[in-house]
Amino acid sequence: LEALKGKRGDYQHGCVPVFLELKRFTTGEVDLVKAIADEFTICGFPNSLRTTQKLLDQGKLLILLDGLDEVPTQQLNDAITKIQDFADQYKQNRFIASCRTAAYKSGFRQFVDVVMADFDNEQIQQFITNWFRSEEDRQAGTARSCWELLQQPAHAATKELAQTPLLLTLLCLVFDDSQNFPEKRAELYKQALDVLLSKWAAEKRIQRDPIYKDLTLTLESMMLGEIAYKGFEADRLFFSQREVIEQIRTFLASNLNAPNHLDGDVILQAIQIQQGILVERAKDVFSFSHLTLQEYLTAQHIADNTWIELLVSHHLTDQRWREVFLLVAGVIRPGADTLLLQIEQQSKTYLNTPKLQSLICWANQSTQNSEGSLNPAAKRATALILARVLDPSIALDFDIIFVRLSGLVQILAFSLFPLDLNHVLGFVRYLSRDLSHALACGLMLVSDLEKIKIFFETINFSKMIIQLEAIKSHVPDKHQSYEVRRAFADQVLSIWRNSLNLKAEWLDLSEAEIHALNDYLYANDLMVRCKEAAVRVSPQVWTEIESRMLTMQEQ
Repeated sequence: LEALKGKRGDYQHGCVPVFLELKRFTTGEVDLVKAIADEFTICGFPNSLRTTQKLLDQGKLLILLDGLDEVPTQQLNDAITKIQDFADQYKQNRFIASCRTAAYKSGFRQFVDVVMADFDNEQIQQFITNWFRSEEDRQAGTARSCWELLQQPAHAATKELAQTPLLLTLLCLVFDDSQNFPEKRAELYKQALDVLLSKWAAEKRIQRDPIYKDLTLTLESMMLGEIAYKGFEADRLFFSQREVIEQIRTFLASNLNAPNHLDGDVILQAIQIQQGILVERAKDVFSFSHLTLQEYLTAQHIADNTWIELLVSHHLTDQRWREVFLLVAGVIRPGADTLLLQIEQQSKTYLNTPKLQSLICWANQSTQNSEGSLNPAAKRATALILARVLDPSIALDFDIIFVRLSGLVQILAFSLFPLDLNHVLGFVRYLSRDLSHALACGLMLVSDLEKIKIFFETINFSKMIIQLEAIKSHVPDKHQSYEVRRAFADQVLSIWRNSLNLKAEWLDLSEAEIHALNDYLYANDLMVRCKEAAVRVSPQVWTEIESRMLTMQEQ
């Protein structure tokens, strides 16, 4: 487009651009001179063949060779040779070729290799606008609808995928099919994978190799799932070509109904070029084109083999597996009940000391039957946040615990976090350096608690405010010794603990206990998010789980 602008454009070379779709070279005849002349004929140039030859001889053409990866495999080597010879013969012209990395084997001697960077927001929007540019789409506002949908918080993860041109292409294809993105991410990835497996080649009109046609999409999906799972289980995102080929061969050999005449090397090459699911990152080093695809295929493999108990027992608190858990919840049939119950049972094992058990019992007993409108489990989670606030050594781990618990409260309550975050965080963070500010935040926090009524009526907040107000005049300044300031901070914490019926020893947790509490809270947070990600959950099962959440009750 810049070249067509002439002097008004930014392209520095005085060339006429010619766009050639390489997928048209479906036979052994690759005649680039004729292909260029045909383009000129279509555009109404007189004597197109003579014009082509003259412009080539004068070096006046910018030849754009689009989609080397879309050339049928049986013609690919010949096409590369013809293009290279053509570029050598008419080297005074300028050439640009596009190709997915997986299909490119550095066959062009005079070309400079350039890799596409991730898209920013403006580029994503422009891509979507370009994709849905038909008159019908323009009248319907398809591009605008697609872009606006990506801006919604519910589709934040989807928008992350859109940074990669290939995955944005998948999203456009999915949106074109349904005019929507599935709310459940597992369904989105399923549709995207379906596009890759079955629709991509059709959309691009790529001719599949006959040897590859015999591998059904169901078999291929199972095979890719096995490769994905083994790699993810071993914490490996990259595989050697030999490993992948051997896994393909093993899969085919272990399946009585799989075609036994297929060659693993040929299958790998076809998956690269025709689908782009596996890509070559460096010479003989492969990975899935996006981590999301590997995670989804891993989740599908776990669900297919009903390895839920194994998944939970081995990987529940490993945050690298978090996305896999959420995807398993979305793909498992007939529903996610078993997964949720397994997570609940495993989470209880982390409450393995009397202090932790006492803390959980306190959160339950102090909020039970209170007047507030919050969900009972959300009340218990809010109480645990306060308990951790009142630990003198909280600064080391409060942020982690607060993020988990506050997120849990919001999901359970279907609303924003009920306390003012500035009051909570101000009380914690200023207690060690600005006692006056910390005390003020603490007083406002007490008022917040009075309003939301999560605690049982035996807790007297009015008396607590009087006690805190009484010591305001005794706040030490920053020039006083650390011991004096520490003693005042302890006095503030003691008023809070006594008012809430919290024993100081319950909060004096060892490093191992804090780690166990983190694991327990993480597991509960993940359980709730798996429930949200699932397609189907039994109302009765979830009601029972929620009633036991953050308590010492057993299943």
